[in-house]
Amino acid sequence: WCDKTGSNGAGACAAANQTCEDGNHVVEKDWRCVCASPYAGSAAMGAATCTVDECTATCAHCADSGSGNVCGAAQQGCVDPAADRAVAGNWYCECAAPHTLKGARRPAEAALCEHDECVSGGQEVCMQAGQRCEDADTGVDAAGDWKCVCEGGFKTERVGGPALCEADECEPGAGNAAVCAAAGQDCVDTNATTERTWECRCREPEAGAGASAGPAACGIDECAATCPTCADTGSGNVCAGGRAGGVH
Repeated sequence: WCDKTGSNGAGACAAANQTCEDGNHVVEKDWRCVCASPYAGSAAMGAATCTVDECTATCAHCADSGSGNVCGAAQQGCVDPAADRAVAGNWYCECAAPHTLKGARRPAEAALCEHDECVSGGQEVCMQAGQRCEDADTGVDAAGDWKCVCEGGFKTERVGGPALCEADECEPGAGNAAVCAAAGQDCVDTNATTERTWECRCREPEAGAGASAGPAACGIDECAATCPTCADTGSGNVCAGGRAGGVH
């Protein structure tokens, strides 16, 4: 049967660019069409549906067209969807861990990959410290540049691990400093690692307990202090000089 031409045997197979095989010349109608390499597949008494794994084969439309595997050269994996192996040129390269795909998948060419170190572990480290993770350069060759950044009013950050979150809530020109200055007092941040720990404190010669997040109640003992309106203006206490008790 493989000697026949036309719609049977060799003719049918040749029309599909396949070869004809007849395993038993005694038995009639047992011939088959067999796909030519690198394709695989065969069918009895007719043209076969041929498939090819474009990731492992070498062919014009494969990942390896004869000059090296595109995906392998990029140190990436190759995927040829099993359900579509009868379709030519549908293979694609896949980023190798810990790299991930950047943008859309690109059929029949190397993938565009990135390495977001926050995704591959940094995010969990930062979140456990109540901070956010940032990786400014996600290029595949950029490594060790991710950082934890403090949230809220804190402005500190650290590369490769949790930051010591600090913020001076009494920075010159800031709102808190202005509140104290308007009251003639000084702004002091008692704990730079904790928010809302600033207070206003009295300026000498006035005295009084510091007030949290607002002006303090300040006063002055004009008999004991030295000031322009005090009993002692700086040249000696008037009351002590006259040997009389001072009352304020």
